[in-house]
Amino acid sequence: MAEVTQIFHEIGLPPHFKGYEYLRTAIVFVVEHCKVPPLVIKEIYPYVAKQYFTNVACVARLISYVIEITWDRGDADTLNSYFGYSPKSKHGRPTSCEFIAIMVDHLRLKYRLY
Repeated sequence: MAEVTQIFHEIGLPPHFKGYEYLRTAIVFVVEHCKVPPLVIKEIYPYVAKQYFTNVACVARLISYVIEITWDRGDADTLNSYFGYSPKSKHGRPTSCEFIAIMVDHLRLKYRLY
């Protein structure tokens, strides 16, 4: 889904990290295959790990890391527009689960996939 890549570019998510691919795969999987919100650890991460021939712990760690990097270096205004609060606020960064859920919700609303 090209829209995911475009959003990642807008918010400043660095594409040279492996977590970028994992996160994109996770979001596309949920948008295309899940009618109800899946459990991140029990459903999404194993799917991504299988796609990339790695383990669930590696997927979780790298997705979390790329979100942290994005939150530190990304475009604050764009992050605020998607997530409702700025990286410079006291809220801190979203968890991996929150990040995926917000991105999926945005895409489903935009394309009326509910």
